[in-house]
Amino acid sequence: MTILFMEWNSIGNMDIKQTFENMGHSVLSCPFHIKTGRSDTEWEETFAKTLQAIHPDFVFSFNYFPIISTVCNREQVPYYSWVYDSPLHALYSNTVYNACNRIFLFDSALVEKLRSMKIKTVYYLPLAINVSRLASMQEKAGSYAKYKSDLSFVGSLYSEEKHQLFKQLQTLPEYTRGYLDALVETQKNIYGSEIIREALNPSILEQMQEAYPVSPHSDGFESAADIYTDYFLLREVTVRERKENLTALGAALGQQYQLNLFTHHTEPSFPGITMNSEVDYYDQMPYVFMNSKINLNISLRSIISGIPLRALDILGCGGFLLTNYQSDFLQFFEPNVDFVYYESKKDLLEKADYYLKHDDERKEIARKGHQKACENFNYQDMVAKMFV
Repeated sequence: MTILFMEWNSIGNMDIKQTFENMGHSVLSCPFHIKTGRSDTEWEETFAKTLQAIHPDFVFSFNYFPIISTVCNREQVPYYSWVYDSPLHALYSNTVYNACNRIFLFDSALVEKLRSMKIKTVYYLPLAINVSRLASMQEKAGSYAKYKSDLSFVGSLYSEEKHQLFKQLQTLPEYTRGYLDALVETQKNIYGSEIIREALNPSILEQMQEAYPVSPHSDGFESAADIYTDYFLLREVTVRERKENLTALGAALGQQYQLNLFTHHTEPSFPGITMNSEVDYYDQMPYVFMNSKINLNISLRSIISGIPLRALDILGCGGFLLTNYQSDFLQFFEPNVDFVYYESKKDLLEKADYYLKHDDERKEIARKGHQKACENFNYQDMVAKMFV
């Protein structure tokens, strides 16, 4: 088949193009700017001519873009997209109903939600790892001693001003601020379900709009409640959880163990934890996972049930995974056999300390998790499921 690959600065470009080619497909790249927007007459005309000239069997992109779907639907070309971002409000565009779409989502709870809205173009497909690439890097892991760690976390703290949207609501009346703060704190202690969206009643939403107005896209079914929930409140849950867990780990274990944080914005710092700049996804991050005794995953709270890519990458690198609870893990992995999940901050501290003191048990869990990840989440097998 001939695949037109919409190429933007996404994670996984190298891996999936190699996979398509290994499966015998011809891959043609089409540069794409993710800020193109949901409609652009000039771009749509140009892209339509590209489709007419190439006649691809289907168009593919990481993440879903309404403007691509619009043109593909018009030209009757199948559009395959594999979503790894969360939240992705492009999925609230009316274009998701287009018959050309096959949209693959790694969060089964989100698939269930969209299916309940009569959207038949979405399918559950976990994310994937490039087994051969990671295996070749494993042979050189020992040469990267600078990444050795007892426990490491790779991820954003969302401390940049652009992510501090919850602070934009500080002009709300005191009662409403307290109500939202209580929602955030309650959600922080609940894994596997999301309680915030339904708790934003019309009165609360009206006050939020007065404090910091938001405008849902007019071409779909996105609501103000969706925007506030995903980008303001669930983001704040993630910020607090990551800061509190890292602070607690540094205080409890930082004097005894080497704890490392790799992040693109190194403020604030945490006593007991070594701050490091961000690592490149392809060339550096795997060596962090391979050289860390424990790799921590603290999921974005907009991911309700799905297995985050970070967690799969850890397992694919042969690393020991300690993660918050995500129900989709249980479809493929056995807790305390292939990976370990925590249910609270106290549980996190106890399990981190325990597995740092029990090397053989930790290594055996990492080995089994790695084996299952390589057997069930390699790119070629996952991509093959797109065509079933």
